[in-house]
Amino acid sequence: MSTKKILSVDDSRMVQTIVGKTFEPYDVTVSFANNGEECLTAAAREMPDLIILDVTMRVMDGFEALTRLKADAALKGIPVIMLTAEAGMDNVMKIAKLGVRDYVVKPFTKEGLMERVQRVITVKEKVATEETAPRSIEERLNVLVLDENTTAHESIKAVMRDYSWNAVCCSQPKEAAEMALKTPPDICFVSLSLPNRMAQNFLHAIRSDERLQRAPVLGLTRPEDVEAQNEARSAGFAHFAMRPVSGESLVDAIVQHFKMDHTPRHLSVENGVHSLNFPAQLTPSTLSTLRREFRDALRNATASSGKLLLDLTALSHAETGLIELVVSFTEECAARKVQTRAIASDTFVEKARCFAETADLPFYKTREEALASCKEALAA
Repeated sequence: MSTKKILSVDDSRMVQTIVGKTFEPYDVTVSFANNGEECLTAAAREMPDLIILDVTMRVMDGFEALTRLKADAALKGIPVIMLTAEAGMDNVMKIAKLGVRDYVVKPFTKEGLMERVQRVITVKEKVATEETAPRSIEERLNVLVLDENTTAHESIKAVMRDYSWNAVCCSQPKEAAEMALKTPPDICFVSLSLPNRMAQNFLHAIRSDERLQRAPVLGLTRPEDVEAQNEARSAGFAHFAMRPVSGESLVDAIVQHFKMDHTPRHLSVENGVHSLNFPAQLTPSTLSTLRREFRDALRNATASSGKLLLDLTALSHAETGLIELVVSFTEECAARKVQTRAIASDTFVEKARCFAETADLPFYKTREEALASCKEALAA
């Protein structure tokens, strides 16, 4: 039986991680799209055996995407399973009328999702192979980006630092090849829009060095550039990351390619509100984890509730590095128009008031007080 192809469409990295890990033991190729528009493009390009489609997304939601899929003669036969946060009868009936094969209510388990998928298509477990073990997200990586559009270079480097990864960004193939030979990258991203087959030539050049023969090279492309992707795939590109390029999008591609466990350690969600929970002991590794999980929380909060709580109640100390981190988090939330509130003990607040940066920052004693303040601000 041939490998099944499944397209997962969701704008939550946590959901995409769960979906990806669900099918790891099976002979399935999973591709991902972040919204309805990307879903339509990916479906036409890949013709998957099944689409797992979230209802609530930015850009184009699941209902509109499903309607367009069913209106396309070439795509209407692809079975669709919907993911929904609402289990009410009205919502279920609305989904059923659009012609889905099944639906799954969030939050869901891998076992529950797999049960629904097996109702629609048959997938087999993988035959044991000698595949390389998944990389750890805590592992230090060298990342090389070759992209003639330098707009995102600095932000890519900043996001990678949150993961303790070193990113080198180049705009010229010669410079990128020299950097790769000097410090062999663990993964490369190469623009497919470089002229004169420079992307393919770069790939061939680094493959001549035995240290780089197994380094995965992913193409930077747009969903509609199918011809360029087919040519790159034939040349040996492992996969693709879609434009517009950002640090977050490249992190997503790295996590998916290396099958990294991205399960949050300090991030929780209750009634749609994201909370970043600071542990009592803050090591450099913990601070790095908090920074990257904050980015996940900020992105998801922007897309959903618009509220993010910083829970500092386990802390009794307030040193400079921690204060700077809390201030930077609140400033980033303000820039994204996300309501953020800090919850802390009296002991912590007393020490935080000694720093100029947090002398006037509001702190709340309980989650309820913090949420009430968010509600007032949103209503104003």
